[in-house]
Amino acid sequence: MFLLLFLELVSFNMGIIILPQSNMNEITVSNKGIIVLPLIDQQVQWQIGIAWRKGSYISLATRTWINFLKDKLEKNEIDI
Repeated sequence: MFLLLFLELVSFNMGIIILPQSNMNEITVSNKGIIVLPLIDQQVQWQIGIAWRKGSYISLATRTWINFLKDKLEKNEIDI
């Protein structure tokens, strides 16, 4: 959903987008006048975050995932 929004913004010359390779394979941009250039051998450090609605229900699977990420990030064990 957001990918389509971002591609529309790019097609209207309102910005650029940097995507993981997995997303690059999913997009078709030939009819929007968008050029896709791969970044070759670049060292990229990602700052990531997780978000959810305050006070909303969070499933056990989601809580487990959040706790896993917190634990790994605090120990600096995730190499992105």
